[in-house]
Amino acid sequence: MGLSQKAVCCLMVHGYHKAVKTCLTCSDSYCMTCIRPHYSEPDLERHQLQDLQDQSLCQQHHKQLEFYCRTDQLAICSICFLKDHNGHDVVEQDAHETQCKVTKTGGVPPPGQIQFPSVQPDSVTLRWSPPEGAPGPHRYRVTWRRGQEQRSIVVKGTEAEVTGLLPGEKYHFTVATLSKDGCQSPCMGISVHTERLSDVLSTLHLEDNFRRKLTLNSVLEINSNTVSDEPAQSLEQLPWTFLRKLMMSNLNARNIKCAQDPPIYTSFTDANDDSDAINPLDLITALFHCSDPFLMQEMVSKMSMCQFAVPLLLPNCDTQQSTLMLWAMRDLVKRCRPHSLEGEKTLVEGRIVEMEVPMVSFVRLGESSLPKSQTLNKLFSNPQQHNDTFVHRDMECGDVSRRISDGLVEISWYLPCGNTNIDMFTQPVAIANLRGDGRLFQTQMSFLCQTSAAVFIFSDDLEGDLSTLNNRESRAELFLVTNSQSKTFNMEKLRDKCMKHKVRESNVIIKKKQNDAEFVEALRFHLNGAIGNKTIEKIKVEDMAAVARCGGILVDEDWEKCENGRRHAASITGNITDIMEFKKAQLPLQGELWKEISSLEKEMCRLKKADRNRNIKDHKSSLVGQHKKLREEQNRLHMSEAMNKFIAGISESEMERLYFLKWLNIQLDTHCRRNLSKLRNQYKDCCTNTPQNRELIADLDEQISNCSLGLEHFFRELGQLYECACSLPENNPARQQVQHLPSLCAQMLLDGFPVELVDGDASNIPMKWIEEVLTQLHQLVDSKSKILVLSVLGVQSTGKSTLLNTMFGVQFAVSSGRCTRGAFMLLIKVSEELSSELKCDFIMVIDTEGLKSPELATLDTSYEHDNELATLVIGLSDITIINIAMENSTEMKDILQIVVHAFLRMKEVGKKTRCLFVHQNVSDMSAHDSNMIDRKKLMEQLDEMTRAAAKMEKKEAYAKFTDVMDYNPGKDSYYIPGLWHGTPPMAPVNAGYTEAVFVLKKSLIGSLQTSDNIKTNDTIKFLKWTQDLWKAVKFENFIFNFRNTLVADAYTDLCTYYNTLEWSFQSEMNNWLITKETMISNFGLTEKNVQMTLLCNRLREVLHEASKKLSEEEQKVLSKLDEYFLKKDSKVSLVEKNKQEFRISANSLRKQMENSIRPSLEKAVEIREGMEKVNKIKEKHMDTIEEKVCELLFNCKKSKAGLSEDALTGEFKKMWKGIMSELSGVRLPEIDVYQGVHHLLWSNADHISAIERNNTDYHETYIKDLLKAVDDQLKDVQISLECEASLKVHVCGCAARLFQEAHKEFNVRNDPQNHLMKSRPIFLMKFLELFSEKDHCQKTAKQFTEILIRAVEDYVSQHLGQAIADHMKMGDGGVTYNTRTDMHYVLLKQMLHEDSFQKYQEYTTSYGTFVENWIKEQIIKEMSSAGQMQELEKKLLSKIVEKITATITSISKNKILENMGIKEFIRQFCSDLKDQLVFPRDALDKFLILNKAKTDQFATNLKEYIKEMESHLAQGYAIETGSSVITERITKLPCKPHELLFTRLFGCGKQCPFCGTPCDAGGKDHKEHFTKMCRPVGFGGCHLDGSRKLMTDICTTLVISRARFMKSGEWHPYKKYRDIYPNWQITGDQCVEASGYWKYVMMKFNNEFAEAQDAQPADIPKAWKSLTAEDALNGLNMSFNMQ
Repeated sequence: MGLSQKAVCCLMVHGYHKAVKTCLTCSDSYCMTCIRPHYSEPDLERHQLQDLQDQSLCQQHHKQLEFYCRTDQLAICSICFLKDHNGHDVVEQDAHETQCKVTKTGGVPPPGQIQFPSVQPDSVTLRWSPPEGAPGPHRYRVTWRRGQEQRSIVVKGTEAEVTGLLPGEKYHFTVATLSKDGCQSPCMGISVHTERLSDVLSTLHLEDNFRRKLTLNSVLEINSNTVSDEPAQSLEQLPWTFLRKLMMSNLNARNIKCAQDPPIYTSFTDANDDSDAINPLDLITALFHCSDPFLMQEMVSKMSMCQFAVPLLLPNCDTQQSTLMLWAMRDLVKRCRPHSLEGEKTLVEGRIVEMEVPMVSFVRLGESSLPKSQTLNKLFSNPQQHNDTFVHRDMECGDVSRRISDGLVEISWYLPCGNTNIDMFTQPVAIANLRGDGRLFQTQMSFLCQTSAAVFIFSDDLEGDLSTLNNRESRAELFLVTNSQSKTFNMEKLRDKCMKHKVRESNVIIKKKQNDAEFVEALRFHLNGAIGNKTIEKIKVEDMAAVARCGGILVDEDWEKCENGRRHAASITGNITDIMEFKKAQLPLQGELWKEISSLEKEMCRLKKADRNRNIKDHKSSLVGQHKKLREEQNRLHMSEAMNKFIAGISESEMERLYFLKWLNIQLDTHCRRNLSKLRNQYKDCCTNTPQNRELIADLDEQISNCSLGLEHFFRELGQLYECACSLPENNPARQQVQHLPSLCAQMLLDGFPVELVDGDASNIPMKWIEEVLTQLHQLVDSKSKILVLSVLGVQSTGKSTLLNTMFGVQFAVSSGRCTRGAFMLLIKVSEELSSELKCDFIMVIDTEGLKSPELATLDTSYEHDNELATLVIGLSDITIINIAMENSTEMKDILQIVVHAFLRMKEVGKKTRCLFVHQNVSDMSAHDSNMIDRKKLMEQLDEMTRAAAKMEKKEAYAKFTDVMDYNPGKDSYYIPGLWHGTPPMAPVNAGYTEAVFVLKKSLIGSLQTSDNIKTNDTIKFLKWTQDLWKAVKFENFIFNFRNTLVADAYTDLCTYYNTLEWSFQSEMNNWLITKETMISNFGLTEKNVQMTLLCNRLREVLHEASKKLSEEEQKVLSKLDEYFLKKDSKVSLVEKNKQEFRISANSLRKQMENSIRPSLEKAVEIREGMEKVNKIKEKHMDTIEEKVCELLFNCKKSKAGLSEDALTGEFKKMWKGIMSELSGVRLPEIDVYQGVHHLLWSNADHISAIERNNTDYHETYIKDLLKAVDDQLKDVQISLECEASLKVHVCGCAARLFQEAHKEFNVRNDPQNHLMKSRPIFLMKFLELFSEKDHCQKTAKQFTEILIRAVEDYVSQHLGQAIADHMKMGDGGVTYNTRTDMHYVLLKQMLHEDSFQKYQEYTTSYGTFVENWIKEQIIKEMSSAGQMQELEKKLLSKIVEKITATITSISKNKILENMGIKEFIRQFCSDLKDQLVFPRDALDKFLILNKAKTDQFATNLKEYIKEMESHLAQGYAIETGSSVITERITKLPCKPHELLFTRLFGCGKQCPFCGTPCDAGGKDHKEHFTKMCRPVGFGGCHLDGSRKLMTDICTTLVISRARFMKSGEWHPYKKYRDIYPNWQITGDQCVEASGYWKYVMMKFNNEFAEAQDAQPADIPKAWKSLTAEDALNGLNMSFNMQ
């Protein structure tokens, strides 16, 4: 109650120490220790202190203190006496001091220690013991003070009640003994607060929660304190520390003292200071006042597990009313085995509030020297199993004064286990304990007397008022317990009290000089006598509500919403007489119909019952028809009355909904328990009396197995209502009626209810229901739905659910006969502060049914069932706990095999799951160390299981368990003691168990905070993963049938990312190659007599540069890939196994680029070398002619004769004729070519056209290239060496004519004589201009611009192909060309819309050609729209023009143009742009003939003409419109965009060995081929045996059937196709619609395909005939995950 021993006289506490200060307000002197509160306590700081040596003067009037006021206990002066103390009991100071000396030396001694039996908001009761050595009676002066206000009274006896106090105030009380002559003893003092509930709540920082109650979800929320094992540092933290421990059923939860520095007890410290402490009962009372009804229920449940007493009557010190905590105890289930006279010990199980049990109450009236609560703990505890059921003063903080819990009635139950050596009582008994003095709580006393069979009264106060026992309604037998050793004990008075209050002498229990054990045994004897009486009153807790209401006690179940919830639940359960019949009538959808549907769905995947002689598609169509009929049959069943009421109940407001669900669960559980008890008794009788009646025994066994009925069955029915409604049209009213149900279930998840994920009876997941529930959940939390999934697996009944309940405080069902079936998911909120560290908003806990359950052990499918469940749960989980009972793991061998198999499967599909092994029931504290050998054996077993599982899955590379996952036996193994500390039902939860579970939890969450390996998903991604994982689980061959959408999405993202890197690599190298080819073409352009050996050196340099550039670009790709795989993204982990595959692809890309770049550079050099001999001849001729022209010019000018233009022309002709006669003998050499090519020549026609385009001569490398092309085409074709040699000879023969003609045309074009004749007009013009000495800068600039036009056009053409390809990838339609899969999807979708058989025929027979042509069509279409191609051309034009202009400006700035000749300027210009433009050698040579233009003016004019050139070319590009023009333009481009895209998107080119569908894997060097969507094998030309009919079977169906295929003359099962085609992965048909696209195409063009393949049309299954184009599109979307 917040009592504190403060301002106490030092003479009485620490002995007669020397006083150093006097308080004029307190009228007491204090030593150094006792004066300290006057400096620290706010109320005492206002007191007047005076040094001892100065105390003779009045502090107010500075007069001598001549008098002493006994009334105010204050030394006063004469002025004070006259002014303020007139009428008071005043004596002279000398007389007062004399009296004090008498007191100290043997006068009146002070009273004993003061206690407060009761502290109320407006009154307190004080009690003290008489002075030692001074026989009474005495009078006492009681004085109390609040601030400056002070009052006092004189009383007789050692007790006083002070009323009229103010609530929530601090009062200082002193008590002094008065002698007969008026002398007064020194005062004993103490301070106290008059309490209000809000004051305590404020101290605990719970004031806000009194109205806005704490909820169970808020308490279970994962936050930073969840795994903190630090003690509370302040009172504010105490409630949360208590709740955290209580939710984990920690036996030490009530040890709640705040952490503090170790006390150093000196004369200056107070060892009894409890300012930072609170009594555990106050804390519990405060928390119950601040909790909502459902948290209170959970608190009571956890307290009961720990064998703590729970509140029966909860007091409110503000209102002075108590509340019967009936609802809080309503969910408590207890079991016991009472002893009967017949010797039978029948197990009794039920809700404790519904059990008729005698209640015995224990109360204290007045003072008692016997520790009541400690005595009770000993009374009801076995000596070998002691437990502190009730808080007592010797517990931690138990001695702290209670502030708000007086009047609290606690209750606990003693329940026998049936063992006479252990049981203290043979029958169950309830024990009630009233806190505080019963005389002050008459309401509670009256209640206990009316409801108890016996009331034991602890009291030593034989003179006190015991009138509270005189209750007319009392039915209790009274027992008086007193202590003969107390000071007030008097036998005569005891007899009088017993007679007065009708207590039989035999019911008086006196503790004499006996030890505690003997006293407790005496109490136990009387108690046994009281409850052993056959006529004893027994009462249910729920029946106490009537007594409570009559006595003015509130009942927590009387709230309207609670009553409504109970009434709604009762309207459902009230009609239950037979559970199985109720389930058939009211929950019909989940019965046999649902089980048949589940069986059909698995058969549709596995096709185990398919007849080999029957078409598989017919069998599957039959299954689809059966499935449809079953759904129709479900839809014919109307919603039952119970389900209508259930839906109405969960549609109520939050509190009413929660009450309804809780009441329904309670009532259903009660029905099930009664039914189960009845069936068990029948089963026992049958086995005992008629064991030969096996049919009856089997029937009872099945009834026991199916007699459960809980909330999960109602939610399961909701799921089936939704599932079957989804098979109806969207506008059907029945479907509209159930659309809101998933959101209701999602809200249940948020409310903390477990929701069934896997139906344990049907072994199936209602996927549409779960899908919508999780989708609604995602919306309810505003998309903040990242979840981390934790699950537990293990043998049945080994404490898996209890482990989760203890770890997280959740409420998975663990009651008798209710083992978990299937799998349930439950959400726990993660606080915002911790969500960023854990990378999730919720932790989803999945509880599963036990593996190897006895119910399934006799079934042939039990192992399959366990395998499916383990694979699903481990696949869904981020962390899986493998629960092993006891230290020996031998019994877990089968389980480990299942678990290891599941882990291996997850490893293969890229799912990273962490595994923890928990060994339960290990009590030895050294288990972790001593079980090193066992851990070694466990690892050996795990390794053995890994090898076995790897062999089954054909993944023999896994030899050890650590190959499958990261597992450290030392760190990932946990040893947990047994759950109970002793023998149930009286055993509390083992403290070692909860501490070990806490260590596991702390390690778990700690690792999540620091681990980067675990990637979380939101509920939508979790849903996708669940859908695909469950589909895969339904197939027998898991790994090769698990291509789920999340993995597919992750793989697609990876392909897209890699393709971007690949494209960047290729684009960069293509641009680099164009630059280097341009430089080689311009080699020697601006220099004379360049040695061609330098070109070879330059080639080596460029090749070295190419190798370096390729390495850099490759490293960029590899670095980007590494960065991608280091991302903290959940998708990345799913494709981590593909990392090496894509690294290899990057390396292959580099080699591919290197193999293409080297020949291109070598060819450029060969072309340049081939032109060198021609260029040398031309250069020599030009130099000779220029020399002759200059000589003629000199002579003409020297003659000084006025020559006309005609005369000058005549002189020039004479000179020219002479030159031509001198050079007439120079001719180019002839080459005899005899090599050829086959039809491949035409596909490589670029080799011939290049000769004309580049004006180059024939070179032998062309033949080498053609022969290499022949080798490339033949590498996948098996022909003999003779045939290959003949083909190549034929190639050479055919090529000779073509190359010979090309060589002749080259010689004609480059004949020196012809070249000279073409140059004659130019030389003549230049001669005349030089003679006339005119400046023709403008004309010269225009001529040079005309030369540039051709170079610029070539530049645009050279770069346009790459620009178009980049635009197609990066433009608006870029998604189409991101990956081969994207392109393939768009292509198939377009074909579906075009509905053309011819295109499908071309697609299936000539896939590569068709795709390349299709890409070309898409490019032409895109380039033809909105002038896209013209825009790209203009961009390239602007880019090169900008470079040309910048080059001219740069030369002009860096050179003095007046001193620079025009030739030097042109050479510098060409040199600066040698890597951008290819300058035509002939035109440039002709331009430079006798060119004497002024350089500065030429540069200025050139800029102007270049602008005109840009405008002219841009206009020309704008005119080139129309698809035909663009088609021709694209076809003539050196770098063709469709070829670039096709090369990038075509992939590896491999096709499915059965149906011919192309591979969809990314990169070109992947290890495995797969396709998104196989098609009927009839497209590949497969016929049925013995006929010419096309087959309709699809690869994805065949590989999960029992069908066979022929290969190399032998039959092989399709299921083992990987034995023949190990590099192909064909996914099983995951749902009927998956291959709907090709089914539709086959059905639509059946006759056309048959005619094209010279076969008979296929027998189209009936189900296919109803397919539409929309169905085909849905199938396409599903296969490519485009929904």
